[in-house]
Amino acid sequence: MKFKMKKKVHYNVLIVEDSKLINEGIAKELRLDGHTVTQAYTLREGLDTISHNEYDYLLLDLILPDGEGEMLLPYTRNMGIRTIVMTTDRDSLRRDRLFGFGIIDYITKERYFNDVIQTIRNTIAMVESNDSYTVLVVDDSNFIRNHLELLFSSRGLNVLTAINGLDALKILEKYTIDVLLTDLEMPDMNGFELMYKLRRNIRYESLPIIVLTGSNDSQLIAKVIKHGVKDVIKKPYIIEELLLKIDNILETIKKQRHIDEEQVQFKSYHDGIDSSTLYMRIKTDFGISYMNAKLQQNLFLEGEEVNRSRTLAYLLQDTQLALLRKILMECKGGNVYENILIFPRENHSPLYVSATISPIFDSKGFLKEMILIGHDVTVLQQNEQQLQMEVKKQLSLNLKQQQVMFNQAKMAAMGEMIGNISHQWRQPLNALGLIIQDAEDAYEFGEVD
Repeated sequence: MKFKMKKKVHYNVLIVEDSKLINEGIAKELRLDGHTVTQAYTLREGLDTISHNEYDYLLLDLILPDGEGEMLLPYTRNMGIRTIVMTTDRDSLRRDRLFGFGIIDYITKERYFNDVIQTIRNTIAMVESNDSYTVLVVDDSNFIRNHLELLFSSRGLNVLTAINGLDALKILEKYTIDVLLTDLEMPDMNGFELMYKLRRNIRYESLPIIVLTGSNDSQLIAKVIKHGVKDVIKKPYIIEELLLKIDNILETIKKQRHIDEEQVQFKSYHDGIDSSTLYMRIKTDFGISYMNAKLQQNLFLEGEEVNRSRTLAYLLQDTQLALLRKILMECKGGNVYENILIFPRENHSPLYVSATISPIFDSKGFLKEMILIGHDVTVLQQNEQQLQMEVKKQLSLNLKQQQVMFNQAKMAAMGEMIGNISHQWRQPLNALGLIIQDAEDAYEFGEVD
């Protein structure tokens, strides 16, 4: 039976377990994870349930009140239900036989309940992440090819098979293979010849290879290891051991793939920052270990000038040394420094950078370097300066106008005051003039001597 991955987040899970405490406990935890859980307590209930419903996973106790839980396995395998066995039975032969039947895990119930739950969760997560990986089995034995295909596909892996090295090379050219398992003794092209060709091809030099061999020859095994194989497993192999080794290899591949994806994502972030901002990495002595092209362009640095401009003090032309000391003190204290830095530029106006300088510490807590991310605000600063000049000019003009108006008001007030004074002087003079006129008239008419 070929098991197919079900692209879902939550799964239909059947628990067949006669212990009500264990059954209820597992069901509660899985429901909290969002899974749909059906519970059965006997073999008959289990058979009836899987006959009328579709399930992704079966958690199966081997010892049930009305029979052996193992009797469900032919049904689950044919229906593509992945089975996790939970039991107190420690029989290693039975355990290996059940793995050969396609179960994906064998959990002993003597462990702490939380450990059992976590193992179930980890197993489901591992299986559901395996659909992105492909295993190539190379063996001239039909039985081994079919058996390993069953084992690996039950764990969610894509499985391809080849009968010899030549057949394997054709498959490798057509498909991306994550793990290769190969026999040594095969017709047309044996395992040694296959490994020799793969290790001399840069495309396959890091391909994990597991060798399956029935030989006990230590020199042969040493020769195999020198070919750069990941592991050597002797036939007849212990199924669980083989599966665990495959799981470990895939886990390493998954972690590396995750790291690679993170690096690609980080590079895209870095490229985005590099193209849209001014970026600089600064040593604790203010040496510059990296300056992006955008910052170099904004500073008009070319050729040897770039090499000479390898300190922040040089770029600031020693005009802001006190500021540099403040930056270092803030970063050593674990603080982010934000300010506008002014970079003088020969034959050009200064470059104004709105800068955020963040500290980077090493594993021991010592300041390793500082990262400057900034934006060119030169135009804004120039506009602000121009605006300030216009404001000062307008204020000066307004002040002059006010002074003129004040002087005019002052002159008007003085004129009015002089007018009042002259008015006050004219009144007695007018009276005196009238007296004199009256005296002259009186004299003229002989009224006075």
